[in-house]
Amino acid sequence: MANGTARAVAGAPDAGVLVLAAGADLIVVDAEADGVTVTALTGLDTTRSIGDVTLRDVELPAERILSGASTKARTAFRILAAAEAVGVGWAALRMATDYVKVREQFGRP
Repeated sequence: MANGTARAVAGAPDAGVLVLAAGADLIVVDAEADGVTVTALTGLDTTRSIGDVTLRDVELPAERILSGASTKARTAFRILAAAEAVGVGWAALRMATDYVKVREQFGRP
């Protein structure tokens, strides 16, 4: 049985399956299972959904518990988030330099 609340879970309101950290383990939970409540939150990034996930006496078969996987999952998430940030930075730089090439002020480039 799983009980507890995971705060600010990325993508939770739109997910059919939730992967949540529970100490050193990861648990895989159906979002529609009995005892699972997902509360949508308003985040700063309006392009992504975020929500709190509350579990109350949720049955978890052994194959839905990934023992000791939490640390590796957090590391992978951080790497992916950093890669996304680098991509956004490169895109912003490219847009800024493209704009500077065509910008005119007071009739001059």
